[in-house]
Amino acid sequence: MDRLPHLHAVSDLQDHAADLIRDAGEAPVGITRYGRLVAALISPDDLASFQELRRAAERAFWTLDAERAARDVAQGDVEDWDDVVKDLRARYHR
Repeated sequence: MDRLPHLHAVSDLQDHAADLIRDAGEAPVGITRYGRLVAALISPDDLASFQELRRAAERAFWTLDAERAARDVAQGDVEDWDDVVKDLRARYHR
């Protein structure tokens, strides 16, 4: 969705909402405010595809993180939990 084929100002929403929603069924529709993209309308199918892609990416990252963690533990590359807690409290204590 780098380039949206349809761009409309926020003010168009009131007068042309039905048309914009119809257009979003065919291709993503960008909504601009003061010339800046602030929202996008997409079809339910595009939304479902995006959500599945996001879930797949999250699963892949979790898998990579788990593999790295297992490798670190196997190699003895671990930190003492109490030291980690102290460090985090020192950094982020308010």
